[in-house]
Parts: sequence; structure tokens; C-alpha cells
Amino acid sequence: MSYTVIVLLILGGSVWTYSGWNESSQSLDGELITQQVSRGPFRITIAERGTLESQSNVQLASNVEGTTTILDIVPEGTEVEVGQVVCVLDSSSIADKEQQQQITLTDARSKLHQAEEAVEIQETQNESDISKALLNYELAELDLDKYENGDYVQELNELQSNITLAEENLLQSEEDYQFAKRMSRKGYKTLNEVETARIAVSDTQLKLDIAKSKLNVLKTYTYERTIKELKENAKETERERVRVERAGKSALSQATAELEARQLTLKVEEDKLRKYQEQIEACIIKAPQAGKVIYNNSSSRRNESESIEEGTSVRERQVIIKLPDLTKMKVEARIHESRIRMLRAGLPAEIRVDALPGQLFKGKVSTVSSVPLSSSWMSPNLKEYAAEVEISGTDEQIRLLRPGMTAEIEIIVAQENDVLQIPVQAAVSIGRDYYVYTIVDGKPERREISPGETNGKAIEVLDGIADNMTVVLNPRTAFAKEISDFQELKARERRAEEPEAVDEVIEVIDNNSTASNTGGKGEGKRRGEGRQKNGGGKGESKGESESDTASANTGSGRPGGGDTNAFFSQMDKDSDGKISKEEAPGRMADKFTEIDANSDGFIDQSELKSAFAKMTSGAGAE
Repeated sequence: MSYTVIVLLILGGSVWTYSGWNESSQSLDGELITQQVSRGPFRITIAERGTLESQSNVQLASNVEGTTTILDIVPEGTEVEVGQVVCVLDSSSIADKEQQQQITLTDARSKLHQAEEAVEIQETQNESDISKALLNYELAELDLDKYENGDYVQELNELQSNITLAEENLLQSEEDYQFAKRMSRKGYKTLNEVETARIAVSDTQLKLDIAKSKLNVLKTYTYERTIKELKENAKETERERVRVERAGKSALSQATAELEARQLTLKVEEDKLRKYQEQIEACIIKAPQAGKVIYNNSSSRRNESESIEEGTSVRERQVIIKLPDLTKMKVEARIHESRIRMLRAGLPAEIRVDALPGQLFKGKVSTVSSVPLSSSWMSPNLKEYAAEVEISGTDEQIRLLRPGMTAEIEIIVAQENDVLQIPVQAAVSIGRDYYVYTIVDGKPERREISPGETNGKAIEVLDGIADNMTVVLNPRTAFAKEISDFQELKARERRAEEPEAVDEVIEVIDNNSTASNTGGKGEGKRRGEGRQKNGGGKGESKGESESDTASANTGSGRPGGGDTNAFFSQMDKDSDGKISKEEAPGRMADKFTEIDANSDGFIDQSELKSAFAKMTSGAGAE
């Protein structure tokens, strides 16, 4: 008896020696492995592996920029108190930078003091220059007023007085000259005296003319020129005052900008010094809470071990030590996207820890991430969501757990106590329908069933068989020829009724491709979905993927055991030995590029067989 048979006997099954067949089948001899159908508890679960962590886990990481080296670290497993030094990192290079920064900071302070003095000096200089310019402006205005209302009036009066005096002198001279001429005719004056009187008249006349000429020059030229010069000088001093004010403001603004730059430089240098000092302080890592020291050993992408010990180089933000609260534990797991829809907070779970075989822990789902985790560079298309399961139990049980232990969690999604069920290997999927082989009056008989939920081990049966019936567990091997012939018969019937049936082949390829990406753990549909015989097929389940694969592996050449040549001939309408996109029906046209492996615009028989082979590789064999 084979090892498989022995195992099934232990599980409650039985072995039949069969040498007959029903009226619709070919007779064959084979060894049948059977099991009685029964009702019992049926549980739908999500099983995953995860890592134990504390619910309150303080992580102590390196806050030193770049990389540094561990100089001293407390032994792993040490109980520490709040504020106790647990790790010392190398700060020698930072200390050298801190000393150099002290020198730079001193220089920055000196330059700031110089800039402050320059601002004060410029402010004083501006006051002096503006005062001097204002004084020059006021003096120019005063000179203008002094000439216009003082010097000019005085000079004008003097010239007018000189003219009046010259006119009087001329009148007197003319009288003297006339008198001299009269006296000369009488013999009292000589001709010389008369000539002297005449000359005196000419002289006073000349003086009068000169006085009038000076007055004319004063009014016509001197006054106008002097007034213009004094007014322009007043305007120029006003402009100079404005220039001095602007120049002073500009110089003061420049000095102030230099001062602000020096102030900013000083702040930057102070911040840099403070940063170095903080980095030196960060090299001394203290415990923020009491707990047990656990090293955060890990592996790199190259699978190189990164052990925490003295002399190890650590990166910035790299976690060095964990201080967990060991009285509250949880399991962190990654759930594939295909099953995340079934998961929600509050679902009960059972936990088995690898390090504690035989012990079962209870728990419940506490959190489920709403966004996927970052994909690995090796599997960029893998989408997984983080989930946490809180572990409940007595203090003695929880104290046995340690962070980092590997555990297997089984999250109970649904559970019913009275469900008719069969092992998944007993079901055979043919197209959209499911069948089992039962033993009736000592003979095997094929029956169609309506499947419900599946949990990967058993399938819920809604209709088709009853309690205490016996089903065959190895139908694919015992009735391989019968199954192959029946599949071909169903395929011919469907081709006759539904020419577009090849679309389902494409759908199966898609489903199996998805199952392959998720490790063959596809989930069953909810109870009652898609159970009409002729209207959309049976509910899909994990067993379907396995059954499809097993049926396809009978060597028939297409899913379900049919002949790819028949499919190909049906679609090759022009009989040219290849299928164009126009000839491809339904969803095969949508998948045309994917099936056309050599991208020549046609699908040949080898490419169609490769597509079917891809389908059959989507799930594991029996």
C-alpha cells in the first residue's frame, strides 16, 4: 500500500479496489481512495506567517548624520532603567568639527562687531555731512537775500548819489564858467582863469557821465549776473544737500546690509556649532523607558547579516536597540492584496509560535493598513498590506514570547458549525461545472454538485450529494480517460451552443495567471454567487484552480482535456493555418497581443498551445 493511501486511512478514508464502471463509462481497473461525506464545522481563514513584536516597542536609532561606529553597548537581554546609558557611539570626528566650529564662530562674532561699528560710524558721518550741506544751503539763500536787499540797494543808492552830486557840481561849474567869462570881458578875469573854469565844467560833465554809466552797468549787467549766480548757487547747495542725504542713506543701507549678513552668518555658525554639540550628545543613547535590551539585528538586500555589536558601523536613523514592553505582544504580518478584502479589525485569530510548538495563543486583528507596503526591488509588482494581530493570554503565557520570534497566524474570517463538505481533491471542474464521483451500490457514479465556499482544504457542497455518501478522493487518476472524454463532450456541446466559448478559456488563463502570482491561494466567492447551472457558471474557489490544473494535466492538449486543434480549426475561418485578430472571437481579440508571442500579427497552433500551457501552469498539480 502506498504512503498516500496509508495517510488517508489514518485520516478516516478507505481504499476501494475497483474493476467496473457505470453504463456511460469505459471500464477500467484502479485503486480508489474514498471518504464518507459528513457535516461539521467549516472555517474560512487567512493563514500567514509573521513576526512577534511588542505592542509598545520603543526603538532607539542612531541620530548621528552619516555613519558612525558603536564604541560601547550594554549586553543584549539586560534590564535597564529610565535614563540609563545603553549605547555609546564614536563622536571623535564630530568633536574635531566642533572645535573648528568654535574658531569659525569667534571670527564671525568679530566681524559682526566690526559691522556694528561701521553702522554707527556711518550714521555719525551722515549727520555731519547733512548738517554741513544744510548750512551751505542756508548761507547761499542768505547771500542771495543780502545782495538783493542789501548790497545792491546800497550800491544803487551810492551811484544815484554820485550822479546827483555830479549834476550839482556840473551846474556849479557851468555857473562859475559863465561868471568867469563875464568877468573876463570886464577885465577882472584872465583867459587862463576862464579856461580853467571851462575845464572844470568838462571834468564835472565827465564825472556825471561816468556815474550814470556805472548806474546803467549796475542795473543792466551786474545786478542780473549776480542775482543769477547767487540763485544758482542756492539751488546747487540744495541739490548738494539732497545728494549728501541720499549718499548717506546708501552708505548706511550698505553698512546695515553688511551688519545683517554678519548677524545671519553668526546665527548660521551658532546653529552649526549647536548641531555638532547635539550630534555629540546623540552619541550617548539613553533608555527613555525601562525595559529589556534587544539588538535590532537584520539582513541587507544582499542577504549580508548586519549584527549589532561593538565596532559595528551604523547609519543615520538605523535602529540599534529595541526596548519592548514584553507584557503586551502582537504579530506583524503582510497580507496579499487578493485576500485583504476579507480582512477587518476585530476578527479573531489563532497564533502558533515556531519556538513554542504545541502551544496555541488567541488574539484578534487590531489594525489593517489601507495602503500597500513598499514593494521589494526583486518583486516590484507584489502588493501586500500590513496587518497586526494582538495576542491575548495570561502573564505566564505572554512572558514566554520574545520579539523577533516567527509565528503563524490563522485569522478566522467566517465559521459555521453544520456544513456539508468534501475534500478539495474530490471535486473535478469541467468547464464551469463541478463533479464528484460517489460510490453507489459498490459502483462509482459521477454527480454534478453546486459548490459554496472553500478554505483550501475542503469545499462546501450546497447541492448534489447528501450526508454519509462516499466520494472518491483520487478521481483524476482513477478516471482520467473518463474525465478527458467527458470534457471533450462538454466542449463540443458548448461550441455548438456558444461559438464564443473560447472567451472562457481566456478568462481561465487570466484567473490562473492571477492565482500563480498569489501563490495559488485564490479565494472562493461568497455563498450563493453564480450558482445557476446555465447562467454564469458555478462559484469559483481554491478547489477550482487545483481541479482545473489536474484536469488539464491529463495530457489532452487544452484546459479541460479538449483538443486545441478543434479550437484552432473553428477560429481559422479562412483555413490559412493561422488566426488573425479579425478571426479571433471575443476576449481572445483583447488578449491577442499577449498570445501572439512572436508579434507577427497572427496566432499559430504552437502559440495557442503555449497559451493553454500557461493556463495549466497557473496552479499546482494534485
